[in-house]
Amino acid sequence: MLKVIGGIFLLGLLLALMIFNTPVTKLGSGFLIGDGRHVFTYHQLVKEADVINVKFPNEDDIEAKVLIADPSHDLAILEL
Repeated sequence: MLKVIGGIFLLGLLLALMIFNTPVTKLGSGFLIGDGRHVFTYHQLVKEADVINVKFPNEDDIEAKVLIADPSHDLAILEL
């Protein structure tokens, strides 16, 4: 399902984000936005991450990096 909200394309696909910050591993979720190479998620999941891996259903992990962080609103955009 594809929705357009304020000019941003959101794919109705829930992702699993695996955040590795030795020795803690965090799991969270996010949504693909735009061209499908960016993920919208919570800043609290990625703020201290050493490695960020995004897991798509039935696919391998894809490493990501924080592109935009907004701690005051607890939002982050990752680039795959």
